[in-house]
Amino acid sequence: MYDSLAIFLLQALTVLTVLVVVIGIPLADILFGGKR
Repeated sequence: MYDSLAIFLLQALTVLTVLVVVIGIPLADILFGGKR
């Protein structure tokens, strides 16, 4: 049970990290690019 929970948390963290990178990079590019 703990093993499956750890795997689930690891997958959730991986998905969240990917989402933050995919969404955050274009947003930062727009925000910082617009200020220049």
